[in-house]
Amino acid sequence: MDWFPVPPGQKPVKPRQRVDESNLQLYAGVLLGLILFFTLVHWGRHLAARYRFSSSRTLRRLPGFRILLRASRSSRGYAVRKVPGFPSLGHAILVAAYLILNIVLCLIKIDWNIAQLNNPGARLGWMTAANTALSVFFGLRNTPLGFLSEQSYNRLNFLHRVVGYTAIAQMLCHALLYALRFGLQHRLSVLITKPANLHGIVSGVGMLILLLGLMRHLGYEAFYVSHVFGAIVTMFFAGLHRPFWYKKVPVIMIFAGAMWALDRLIRAATLLYNLYKNKATIYPLPNNGVRLVLNRPLAGAKSGSHCFVWIPGIRALEVHPFTIVSNNALGLELVIKPYKGFTRDIHDYAISKPGSTVRASVEGPYGSLPNLEHYDRIIFIAGGSGAAFTFGLVNDFLSKLELESPQLVDFIWTVREKVTLHVTGQSTATTPERVATPGSSTPALIASGDFVPQIGRDGPVESLHRLTLSSRLARAREEAQNPQPDGSPDLAELDSCFNIKYEKLRASEVIFETVKSVGINQQVLIAACGPLSLMNDVNTAAGACIRSDGPSVEVHCENFDI
Repeated sequence: MDWFPVPPGQKPVKPRQRVDESNLQLYAGVLLGLILFFTLVHWGRHLAARYRFSSSRTLRRLPGFRILLRASRSSRGYAVRKVPGFPSLGHAILVAAYLILNIVLCLIKIDWNIAQLNNPGARLGWMTAANTALSVFFGLRNTPLGFLSEQSYNRLNFLHRVVGYTAIAQMLCHALLYALRFGLQHRLSVLITKPANLHGIVSGVGMLILLLGLMRHLGYEAFYVSHVFGAIVTMFFAGLHRPFWYKKVPVIMIFAGAMWALDRLIRAATLLYNLYKNKATIYPLPNNGVRLVLNRPLAGAKSGSHCFVWIPGIRALEVHPFTIVSNNALGLELVIKPYKGFTRDIHDYAISKPGSTVRASVEGPYGSLPNLEHYDRIIFIAGGSGAAFTFGLVNDFLSKLELESPQLVDFIWTVREKVTLHVTGQSTATTPERVATPGSSTPALIASGDFVPQIGRDGPVESLHRLTLSSRLARAREEAQNPQPDGSPDLAELDSCFNIKYEKLRASEVIFETVKSVGINQQVLIAACGPLSLMNDVNTAAGACIRSDGPSVEVHCENFDI
């Protein structure tokens, strides 16, 4: 059945379009198969961790189980390791497979004739439309993959960019082939005199505007505005490029636009709902930090996840992501490290009006957090401001951990300045008594006793001094009313709490030594957040520790490169 019949007076559907449509159906089938595969792998690993399949003596006796276990761990050990230009080797393999698939689908079943360059040009146009929709799908903040495989939007953002760059490359090749065809026919003027072609050019310009995302780190505000504008222009004019329904391009663009608009609608509705009777109290912290406390807790949010904050009184048209430090009946707490733009405006407001309240709203929560209950040994690694995420996980974990729990915790924190240990410890709900960290102008290690500080069954809750939200607010008000003359904390207190050693932290050595001490039937989680170089070291070290003759090792590195 043809859902979109040819309108009267229009040319019938060409056989070439039927082939291109069949090609896109094959593409969609392969992509759905890959999504299904990774979903099954995710839930398989989830069940394996929950029910400890790798340590089951019954399963180990089954024929082929050891071979399957060895193959699984060997492949995953290499997949998580860092390779240049990619988050991991697994990402590199996935991108290579994706590009090969696109190249093959752009080349098969095409009549290669110099006089008919529109044949490969049309195929590239179809692939551009398909990848535009796929890029929108991977860029959704409220992604269906979050329910299927617990992959949050920030983990899919790398794929969103790769697919977007591929679509732009295909668009440029599509335009070049058609320009060559019209040039050989001495009809170049058709490119601008025919409305459909002109709409295609405008859509291509919109895609080039989206390419400005390469410079997103130079100015987030400019990137955000250009990305929204470019997305609207691209999808709207691509639909007009082939306006008839039987051409199917409007169907693809409407589908992509509907996904994009629905995601935006959900986010806007959430912001408006959470704005009702919601106020944020802003406190300045030493070392240029800012503490933001909203009086309404965020439903479903856990410490370590993140949300987008909207403060109309500071910037009416901008939201920004921040890590959630704590979320309970007393409110939602965030810690902000100012850079420029929105975060700098919040910092300036906190300095000029410390302890004041403003109307605010949040949207979220986002982020895929590991289930810490499944692991015998947990290694937390924080780098600098990554402590906001790591402390959030620790705080939530310890609040639920029973004193007789056999779980062991190793906490490693790396900072550049000694004052950060004092400031972040107060502002992130958990102040560790045993922390490894490099500090000051040269890397340093703060440890207590062993090289790898351990918080274990002897009293994990007592081993971390946790400040409640109310006590932190009281201290913040006191600091705002009675600031120290130099505006800095008393660093002498740190020397009485920590054994400070100034030397470079070698995260790989810490991970190797810790995993070596764990039994073969136990499960280890490495949870880290920090600078890219530290995350690369963690991934590489974790990959080397994933062995068939060792404990089960999982790694979770949080990345906010959005």
